[in-house]
Amino acid sequence: MRAALGQGASGARGKYADTLDALIVLLHDRSAAAALKGNDREAAGAARAIDAIEDAKEQADRNVNPQLVTAGLLRHIAPLMR
Repeated sequence: MRAALGQGASGARGKYADTLDALIVLLHDRSAAAALKGNDREAAGAARAIDAIEDAKEQADRNVNPQLVTAGLLRHIAPLMR
């Protein structure tokens, strides 16, 4: 919740979108590394998290409050990263 509240209440574009893009790059690397190690569960979780982040980017493009986007995103991807 702290991460969500740390996001500005407005201006979901720009730096927020850049942050989401950087997270996608990190998760792509994580997914690829897990796949190379044969850890299919971790690779699939990271790939599903990327899909959730893409959805969050679409919400940000529609000017949805970044705090709401982040809260929903974290709730969605947390179980995928275990």
